[in-house]
Amino acid sequence: MILRIARREVLETVRDRRFRWSAGVIVVLIGASLLSGWDYVARTAGYEDLVQLAERNRWLNKGDMNPHSAAHYGQYLFKPRLALEAVDPGIVPYSGTSIFIEPHHQNLPRYKPAADLGTVSRAGQLTVADTLQLLIPLLIILSLYSTFTAEREQGTLRFLLSLGVPPRRLAAGKALGVAIPWIVLLVPASLAGAFLLAGSGSSASSSDVATRSALMAAAYLSYFVLIMLIAIAVSAFVTRSRTALAVLLGFWFVSGVLAPPLAMNVAAARHPVPNGFEFRAAIDTDRERLPALVTRIFEVEKRMLEEYGVASTTELPLVPSGVALLEDETDNSRIYEKHFSALHATYEQQNRLFSLMGFVSPLIPLQSVSMGLAGADYPHLRDFAEAVETYRRDFVRTLNEDDARNGRMYDAEQAQGLNLYTAGRDLWESIPPFKYNPPDVGWAVRRNVTSIGVLLLWLLLAATVLPFALKRLRTD
Repeated sequence: MILRIARREVLETVRDRRFRWSAGVIVVLIGASLLSGWDYVARTAGYEDLVQLAERNRWLNKGDMNPHSAAHYGQYLFKPRLALEAVDPGIVPYSGTSIFIEPHHQNLPRYKPAADLGTVSRAGQLTVADTLQLLIPLLIILSLYSTFTAEREQGTLRFLLSLGVPPRRLAAGKALGVAIPWIVLLVPASLAGAFLLAGSGSSASSSDVATRSALMAAAYLSYFVLIMLIAIAVSAFVTRSRTALAVLLGFWFVSGVLAPPLAMNVAAARHPVPNGFEFRAAIDTDRERLPALVTRIFEVEKRMLEEYGVASTTELPLVPSGVALLEDETDNSRIYEKHFSALHATYEQQNRLFSLMGFVSPLIPLQSVSMGLAGADYPHLRDFAEAVETYRRDFVRTLNEDDARNGRMYDAEQAQGLNLYTAGRDLWESIPPFKYNPPDVGWAVRRNVTSIGVLLLWLLLAATVLPFALKRLRTD
């Protein structure tokens, strides 16, 4: 019986000119946004790989110089692009894609792609995620809002029920009939998109991308089923199609358009972060309490002369200036770690509150899950930034240790404690290039457990409410 009802709904849906127009628009929008996203990710990944290679060559070919001075040349390190950013770019356009490493400083990501776009350009960008999160649910609502109300208004609902057609089977058949045309339309498009994305991006294994894609598809499918259940339940509760449409459009607007940005603003207001100037000022205040480098060098020199029981710095196994640089870097890193940890903790609090506000709108947990599986959320950015900082500390420590071991220290009064040692390409090559492996899909899932749970609770709630609505189904 369900299949018979579904077959009838499929025929009516396919014959409906509105469906054909809607399907055409959706396919064009998804195709255009996917091609645009794929092209952007592929081109950007290629450019950043070239720049990373150029940075490495610049580092290796800068000539002989003091190791610590060489460290001040620094390097730009880029966050690898993941293929699914073509579907959901998440916060990537607004968070920065590269970090400059240098001694004494831990820098924030810079060069936000969105900064290169005007306000109109940013507002006009449409991603695959936007289409899936807003337009597809809208079309589901327009297809199902009259599931029972139209039958009631036409007088056929009483007839169908009098024939012994259970309301649950009628609802299931109509939902299946509406879903089948979209499945036939979107599944091939999804497979083509997956094939297209397989070759884009600059990191992550193909199996990881495939698993992320499958889980993302499951999340969106769950959301679409949820919207279907809500639409059918509303159509069963109310008596008029116009009322059902108004209720569902109101739900779509509040849940999809108003709630997510409002939740972000609430989270940001509840857990505010300092602006860039305030953040740097707080760090500088702590750093000003550290001894000046020249003062530190003379203190280290005095300590080492006493520790080794010698009268001249030339008799020491390590150069005091190099040791002082190591200690200075350790103290600076400790300060930066304190402030960056506090900043990360605040952002994590915002994310947790945003996830919990998913009880207000099912789109909120879907957005979190989608960004997480795309590798375009805050936890992925933080993981990259922490990997960069680990590399930066190793980078600077290697150069300072070489300075401390091999430097030539002249008399402190004559040279004012300055190390005149220079190194060359052999030392530069001993520092490996930066290699970042993004977290696997399991890591991404674990950091979105709350959002996944909230989305499933919404699905369970809708599945619970629908039978109750069907029991109250009226024929008049």
